[in-house]
Amino acid sequence: MRKQLIAGALGAAAVAAAASLAPSASASVFTVCPSGNAGVVGGHTSCAFAENVQRVFWASGGNQFVAYSPVTGERYVMSCAGLYTAYFDAGAVRTTTHCYGGTNAEVVVW
Repeated sequence: MRKQLIAGALGAAAVAAAASLAPSASASVFTVCPSGNAGVVGGHTSCAFAENVQRVFWASGGNQFVAYSPVTGERYVMSCAGLYTAYFDAGAVRTTTHCYGGTNAEVVVW
């Protein structure tokens, strides 16, 4: 009987852990850009912009900066926060820095 209770508790813990890794209904799902160092959400942001965000973020060392979009020809203020759990369309989960700003741009960098 005791073995069954322990096995049941372990099974419940495994299910809870797996559920905590799944994105919530409101979580963004990102696509990794070709550089492999940035990700974007759907059609809101181009990889060209995301890769500029990634370069400026690391070069500036700041959490707020201006990044250029080669698609729109505009510069946008971006704000970033670290330790963001990003979910990717290929199923990967990664701790990243989450940057947002501009006109609903959402980028993760690592």
